[in-house]
Amino acid sequence: MSPKLQIQLDQDTFYKREYEEGGASSMLKGKLVFCPSSSIKVVYINLSFRGKLTMAKGFQTTRKTFFEHTWTFHHDVGSTLFDAQQYTYDFDLPLPSDLPESCVADYARVEYSLKATVETPLFYSNIRTDKAVFIHKNNSQLLSVAYNTHIQNSWKDMIDYEVVIPSHEYIPGDSFPVTLKHVILDPRCKLVNVWAGLNEKTIYNKADGSPGDDASCVKKWLHTTTTEILEGSEQSYLSLTVPKSSKNVHFDSSTPYVEVLHSLYTRIEVEVDGKIEQIRSILPVCVVRHTVGSEETQMYEPLPTYEIIKLDCPPTYATSKCVAIPQAEAPPAYIQ
Repeated sequence: MSPKLQIQLDQDTFYKREYEEGGASSMLKGKLVFCPSSSIKVVYINLSFRGKLTMAKGFQTTRKTFFEHTWTFHHDVGSTLFDAQQYTYDFDLPLPSDLPESCVADYARVEYSLKATVETPLFYSNIRTDKAVFIHKNNSQLLSVAYNTHIQNSWKDMIDYEVVIPSHEYIPGDSFPVTLKHVILDPRCKLVNVWAGLNEKTIYNKADGSPGDDASCVKKWLHTTTTEILEGSEQSYLSLTVPKSSKNVHFDSSTPYVEVLHSLYTRIEVEVDGKIEQIRSILPVCVVRHTVGSEETQMYEPLPTYEIIKLDCPPTYATSKCVAIPQAEAPPAYIQ
């Protein structure tokens, strides 16, 4: 029987609350349990908590440890004989509030993990185990008011239009309606069709967290849809779906190294004196793990204030302009 080494945590997921300072400390707290199956000589036992960035630039991959804390539970210059019984080591760590949130993008990751090692004398195999830890941003009600779910405007005194969505937050697999209202004010203006698309934009900065000249961004369409406008109709309905697979969509996140954003684009196409015109609108939306107010996002304490990747075609970072990657049918281009 192999010796057992386990990391047991009170909780492995923590939520940062935006615009809040102080408050009760959130602790990374748990136990390291070592249970040798027979007597074994041990040189040292330690546990490390690390925050790591992995980022791809062209054919080069950068790996950086931006936070590390280590506990040493046993250390002997020689070695110490451990009997076949259970050894338990308690540990805790206040998590600094300035830690970047966990993030997964196509060509970058911000990850946290605990790694434990029991080192044995030469010619014996060391014993290791690890456990992932997650730090997320809790989108509070205060932050929610910054997101519009309704656009109302007039275009060239020819058409009054509105774009309405039920919420700014969605989880993978969600489908949501997009309502477009269009009222003709000038008989020369004829309605043609409406279009909507859900877009994901990922911004990659330098590994030191600065934007610099070699920052890059990638855009891709997650879902697009269109429909003709019925004659005499003053309202159209479209439905968009957030991809369910983590391979096709990433959660909104903002770190010094990588930022993932989502937006809803809409277009009302009209014909004026035989010429095609487009009325475009944009609403920012969030792809989140849990919607605001859900029980799971409320159970975690705020963090206190304190002073690799599977790659297909990583961005080259040669320009700060966004690169568009076709993921769904993109809107057609028109000559105006």
